Amino acid sequence: MCMLHMLSRIAQTGAIRIAAAHFDHGLRGAESDRDAEFVRDYCASNNITCYLGAGDVSAYAKQNKISIEAAARELRYDFLQKTALKAGADRIATAHTADDNAETVLINLIRGSGLKGLRGIPPVRDNIIRPVLCFTREQIVEYIKKHGIPYVEDSTNFELIYTRNKLRHSVIPLLKEINPRIIETLSKTSELIARDEEYLSSLADKVLSAAKRELQGIRISSDELISLPKPVAARLVMRASEELGAAKSSNLVDGVMELALSDSPSAMRSFAGGLTVFREYGDIVFTRLPAEVKTFKPVQLSLGETTELPELGLQFTFVSGSHEKKIYNPFNTFLFKKDAICGKITVRPRKSGDKISFGGKKGTKTLKKLFIDEKLPLRLRECIPVLSDEKGVIAVLGFGTDIRCVPAPGDDLCSVYIEAIGGDKDVGNDG
Repeated sequence: MCMLHMLSRIAQTGAIRIAAAHFDHGLRGAESDRDAEFVRDYCASNNITCYLGAGDVSAYAKQNKISIEAAARELRYDFLQKTALKAGADRIATAHTADDNAETVLINLIRGSGLKGLRGIPPVRDNIIRPVLCFTREQIVEYIKKHGIPYVEDSTNFELIYTRNKLRHSVIPLLKEINPRIIETLSKTSELIARDEEYLSSLADKVLSAAKRELQGIRISSDELISLPKPVAARLVMRASEELGAAKSSNLVDGVMELALSDSPSAMRSFAGGLTVFREYGDIVFTRLPAEVKTFKPVQLSLGETTELPELGLQFTFVSGSHEKKIYNPFNTFLFKKDAICGKITVRPRKSGDKISFGGKKGTKTLKKLFIDEKLPLRLRECIPVLSDEKGVIAVLGFGTDIRCVPAPGDDLCSVYIEAIGGDKDVGNDG
């Protein structure tokens, strides 16, 4: 209510336009109904557009096997993003305060978080802004009293079954006895930590951006990984895992570093979330491709449809022309001369005698020789998707298109886009 009042005063100058959004988590019965009615009535009397939403947080938490707090957050932010889209809003403002930030820092510290968690609540994240994050709860209450702003209390804020409330009502008051400005201190500390984290992560991102991409994987030199300062190496490992969509694993960093330091020329470890890490050719390879996958069943593509290869976690979309909404990437996009395609397109493993011609100095090679020349690990050779028509190979994922089907300016096109199943995650091989 404090933030809404502040923003509405700014809106009166014409600098911004605002709308209010209220989400009912369905946890407090009649009290939740009271809150929604309160917000609606306030907005109506102050000529503020108001959007109301509701969800069954308890059912969602049970269905997804997550905590009530996590479920409430997911449903709330989903509602806010959809509402922002409906309202044509550029930003979503949430009213987190310096106290909320201090509590978050303490929660993450207790849980054993690294610097990333100790950054607290960011003032800006994507399209979400926190205009009152610099104010303490005491300052918020003072502002509310000064301007006579009505508000209602959420009774769950006083229930000590939640970790945040235990800190808010029991731990922080004790800390204030030692340091009366503990909220400001923790906020300043989180700001300093955020700067350090941003710098260390930027160093890791620089190395990751130069890493080789291959079939659902990322390849990094083991020597380079070992030579990095430990904080940067740890972030690089976590970043690679995150890029592949793997779940966090407590032993991931230590496990990967052990592989990098190993004397074994070939080793492998599996981690939570479907991540497998290999050591091969002096490299460390992160992949979501299961270690036991040896090959896959061929599938035929149909125009205008998306076909899945579940063994590889990939999907292939076959369209006529080129898809303007897709960004062209030679490692996950194939553009073909439409008239050169003979019959149906099939995605299959390589066959004995398969050849591909790139023209020029690269000439024509059997896929066997191509994979050997490119030092493609043996474990991947039967997993590389080969696109073929009735005449033979027309493209190989990560390697390119056969010269027979390469379009010239003005040719009619057909295209195949390769993504991770259920998303827009580019996959491919830059080698």
